Amino acid sequence: RRDSDALPWLIRARDPPGVDDMVLLTNAQVNGITANLKQRLEADLIYTFIGQVLVVVNPYKWLSIYDEKSMHYYERKQRIDVPPHIFATAEEAYRTMIQEEDNQCVIISGESGAGKTEASKQIQNYIAAISGGGEGVDKVKKIFLQSNPLLEAFGNAKTLRNNNSSRFGKYFELRFDRVGTPQGGVITNYLLEKSRIVRPGKGERNFHIFYQLLAGAPAKVRKAFRLQGPESYRLTAGCIAVDGVNDAEEFNETVKAMKAVTMKSKEIEATLKMAAAVLHMGKISFEPDGGANSEGSVVSDSNALRTVCELVSLDEAAFVHALCHRQLHTMAPGGKVETYEVPLNPTQAAAARDAVSKTIYSRLFDYLVLRVNNALDAAGDRAAGESTNDGESYTVGILDIYGFEIFKQNGFEQLCINYVNEKLQQIFIQLTLKAEQEEYQDEGIEWKPIPFFNNKVVCELIENKRPKPGVLPILDDVCKTMHARGGAEGLDGKFIETISQHASSHPHYQTAGQRGFIIKHYAGDVEYSCQGFGDANRDALRPDLIVILQNAGEKMLSHLFPEVIDLDDKRAPITAGGTIRSQCSKLVAALMDCTPHYVRCLKPNEEKRAGVIDQQRTQHQVQYLGLPENIRVRRAGFAYRAEYHRFLERFSILSRETWPGPWTGSDRDGARAIVKSAAKKLGLKKEDVQFGRTKLFVRQPESFFALERMREKAVGGLVVCIQKAWRRFSSRRHFIVLQNATAKLYASQGKARCRASIYRPYLGDYLHDDDPGEAEVREALGVVLEYYGDDPSQIVYLDDVQRLAKAELNPPDDPLVSGGVQTPIGRGAESGLVWRRQLFAVTRSCIYLLERSP
Repeated sequence: RRDSDALPWLIRARDPPGVDDMVLLTNAQVNGITANLKQRLEADLIYTFIGQVLVVVNPYKWLSIYDEKSMHYYERKQRIDVPPHIFATAEEAYRTMIQEEDNQCVIISGESGAGKTEASKQIQNYIAAISGGGEGVDKVKKIFLQSNPLLEAFGNAKTLRNNNSSRFGKYFELRFDRVGTPQGGVITNYLLEKSRIVRPGKGERNFHIFYQLLAGAPAKVRKAFRLQGPESYRLTAGCIAVDGVNDAEEFNETVKAMKAVTMKSKEIEATLKMAAAVLHMGKISFEPDGGANSEGSVVSDSNALRTVCELVSLDEAAFVHALCHRQLHTMAPGGKVETYEVPLNPTQAAAARDAVSKTIYSRLFDYLVLRVNNALDAAGDRAAGESTNDGESYTVGILDIYGFEIFKQNGFEQLCINYVNEKLQQIFIQLTLKAEQEEYQDEGIEWKPIPFFNNKVVCELIENKRPKPGVLPILDDVCKTMHARGGAEGLDGKFIETISQHASSHPHYQTAGQRGFIIKHYAGDVEYSCQGFGDANRDALRPDLIVILQNAGEKMLSHLFPEVIDLDDKRAPITAGGTIRSQCSKLVAALMDCTPHYVRCLKPNEEKRAGVIDQQRTQHQVQYLGLPENIRVRRAGFAYRAEYHRFLERFSILSRETWPGPWTGSDRDGARAIVKSAAKKLGLKKEDVQFGRTKLFVRQPESFFALERMREKAVGGLVVCIQKAWRRFSSRRHFIVLQNATAKLYASQGKARCRASIYRPYLGDYLHDDDPGEAEVREALGVVLEYYGDDPSQIVYLDDVQRLAKAELNPPDDPLVSGGVQTPIGRGAESGLVWRRQLFAVTRSCIYLLERSP
């Protein structure tokens, strides 16, 4: 028994409830898919295939299915030969990269709390476990695995839906050489949820690092950073503890991860000091200057301000002045620019404080991502020095980005998140549905078109600049034109007014009162409140505040603001909407340049209850993820396709026309010859394989893997021939050496070899079936071998031998007596001795000497 056979979950998976691949469902509608997922979840089988798409249901409990034995069970196995698992998808992506020499990506999608982050980590763990080794390679693996707890500490938080929700997007590209050995990687982060830094939601926590720092930092550090308990800070006081989470232990893991990415002690201390400064900055409060009707403001508690300034060595007077005032530039007659200093009310001063906190933390997060990338580059260079690679490299990308969000109150950040998810859904549609149909049409393959919803129209509603501007371009234009006029409320009002004028007739847009609008996304209708849209989109820290932070005595803080500031520069800064559109465009281009693999994650219920499926909620996700359409396309389409030259190169060994001699015809004719030869053995029908203009198409995956097994068997036969030839040569060489050594040994002792010891390398069956009684002998021999547990078909040598025996012990009709006659010989006649036959048989495990009993 193999070790993998002892895994309990594999035993369950061999006789699963429902079906492993939902392409085989009799009811492929939403309710049938949901019922199948429910059956499997109740049996702790959380993974299900739809062709090459992996569907995952969050079990809300830990399952023992990710250990080392489970990893090696999936290693070098085809997806169709193993139960559904995240390791099967990781194995397919990794092996396809090596075999096809092409970049791969795994796109993990689903709403918040569906298990995307865990799926991403398990893919990384699997690839790290099965890829090559070496000192430099192991360093690369350690860095990209340890980057997870580091980035989770600074980028994840507890939400109402998920205790470890990723509040940023991450695209992790692992780089390999041609044989699959890790050579480095790069992380690209997207859209950190900066609003959480200053305003965590009700019942939610801020980013993990704040609680880890307050609970786990050594007493010396807490004293130096002047830290108190989490209830003492506005940013952490809402929700403090999380069931099953030990913040002190998590802090130690975070520091360990920092060291793993080659951060030095002083650098770690400076990073934690920045987090502490953000905490203290949240305690700075403001009150009107001189009375309730005053336009200005002052700091109401100087202790918090002093703590921040002393901690990072800021000029206290300059900093508080910049928080409570802003510079306003106007154009005077004659083109002269005049600058005025305008006092800010307490609300505006608090907004400036929050802007500083958000900018410091977001840049600190970017810095940590950069440090991980630098560490990966350095380790990758070392690993490349150990490799025999010729310089070629390929990547496996893993996209983990927070999923579609629909809350009671949806703002600018939810719009950006849902926009990115719309783009990912568009990629899924293009690459798995639309592209598949288009390919069949281009290749001239018989195909029945399947209707599906193309969400391109929703993406255009959000991002288009022309002919009709979309939501984000309109917001950018309003922010630009309202730069110096009106407050935040005036900007938001102008935005909703403008967008209603341009998009009111769009089928996926709907006005919602005077301060909101509805977009009909692929995942459902979402109502957005325009309050704060303008400020969130501008997202730029004032230049005068940046200058003050650049002059801080703390090197880490000044390092986070390396830009050159020109206070007279009147160009509009880049908006958050423009940034996310640009990042999303680059992400889409990167994904479209790879062969995609999909993991679709589902959240079974809102209460995080293990093994429970909320029927209505799950059906909604099944619908908007497009799983029914995916099943219909897979049923009507072809599971495997390849260019003719690739198919010929891989399967030429299956036909005598294309192997072993060189094929001189066209690639298409060669593919036809291979299929014709294989069809006789596999029973393939005409509709199972179709020939396009440039590619060959195999309808069922079972047919393709049957071809693969035929190829493996043929290659295995050649391997056996080579092995036999080598063993024959090696054995004969060994015998000659042994024979010569034996001869020398006898000669040195003055002895001669016995004539009977002469080597006779004969193997085979030397009994003559036409001799009398031989059939009975063979039958008796078979009975004896089976009695001792041996296989009669495994006889390698069979012959008879003779020995002297007393005549009276041999019955006259004994077929083992030569010719049935007892023949006296020599002096044996006088003593009653005769030659008696014995049967000598050799199998692969035993030697048998048989004779009939008297």
